[in-house]
Parts: sequence; C-alpha cells; structure tokens
Amino acid sequence: IAAAAIAAATLPAAYAVDIQAGDWTVSVGGNINAFYTQSECKGGSLNGPASAVTGAAIGDAALACGGKKSSTVVGNGLLPSYLSVGAKSKQGDYDVGAVVGIGVAAATN
Repeated sequence: IAAAAIAAATLPAAYAVDIQAGDWTVSVGGNINAFYTQSECKGGSLNGPASAVTGAAIGDAALACGGKKSSTVVGNGLLPSYLSVGAKSKQGDYDVGAVVGIGVAAATN
C-alpha cells in the first residue's frame, strides 16, 4: 500500500489530451476517483455488534462493520470515475462535434 501511495504521489497532474487529425480535434479526458478505507471494530462480543469504530469509517459501527472485527472498502467519493472522448471539426459553414462519456462507480466490501 505504501508503494502505491508513493507512486500515486509522484504522478503529474491530470489533464485532458487534445489530438489534431486533419480538420478534426479529438479530446480525451477524465478522472479517477477511488479510495481505500479500513475500519477496526472494537467492543461488543464476537457474535454481537461492535460498540466503537476506529479509522476513517463514516457512520456507526453497525454500518461500518456489520458484525465483523474489521472492514475494508474500496469505493468512490461523491463523483464517479469518468472517461470522456470528444471530436469536433468545422465542415463547410457548420461546427460539428460529439462527446461520449462513461462514468463508473466503485464499491467493494
């Protein structure tokens, strides 16, 4: 995990890429929005609900732990990860363009 964090910290800032192809301009852009959360559940019995949660858990022990000793989740934040591809050109007197975007949510438990 530490190696992944160091690698991510050394990446350049994200930006869109524009490619010129004849009269057309093709644009590619997007973002990656995901995080890893680990919660340790303390208190209660092994078969009963936890009474306290430590870590970056959002919500109470029942939501974060579901009766387990610990919980790990990979999920996205308020916005999904997103990829967009667009193309535009001037054809005669008309501006022509199209954009296709795909947004995906990540959730594991």
